[in-house]
Amino acid sequence: TADEAEDLMNKFVQTQNDGIITVDTYARNIGKVAPVASMMGLKLEEVNAVIAQSTANGVNAEVAFTGLKTALLRLGGEAGGKKLEKLGIDISAATLASEGLLANLKKLEGLDVTALEQIFGQEAIQTMAPVLNNLEKFEKLLFNQKNAAAVAAKAHEIANNTIQAKWTRISNVMSNMFADQTVLGEALKATLHGLGNALIRFITLFETLARAVKNTIEFI
Repeated sequence: TADEAEDLMNKFVQTQNDGIITVDTYARNIGKVAPVASMMGLKLEEVNAVIAQSTANGVNAEVAFTGLKTALLRLGGEAGGKKLEKLGIDISAATLASEGLLANLKKLEGLDVTALEQIFGQEAIQTMAPVLNNLEKFEKLLFNQKNAAAVAAKAHEIANNTIQAKWTRISNVMSNMFADQTVLGEALKATLHGLGNALIRFITLFETLARAVKNTIEFI
């Protein structure tokens, strides 16, 4: 629905605002993680918050999306589950869906880099390290996502207030005023036609005078 589309766009723009990523890049890469996140019951704002925090800390956008997909599979899959179980940590696809990503990541607090790398793998740890290092920031980004109403509209308003946007608007208005089939357009065409005819007559007269001067000079 229109309301749902607006809500999604607000979240996309909020991700752009909080991270280092454009909506275009987001659109080209969200498909890498969306099916896995949906299958595990994660919410879009959780995915967006990870992407925003990860890219804001210098992780390439494509790496962030791929890494998050791997991280979710490790946390909710069998291989990662066995390693978590050995550490006495209860994280699974079921807990991710019921408790949310933030609550499950808090269970990993206190683990060293070696343990985290064993859980996530080298690819996913790049994406998750900025989040795990600052879960308070992650919680704030989640809050931003949940309260992203009218963010896209505000961004559009700011863009429209630029000098370039104002000039483009004036150009469009002028173009529409003098477009074909409009009164001003027809008047302008008639005016230009008249000016063209007058210019042709002037050039013809000038050529006649120039020719007379040339003949006179040659005679002398």
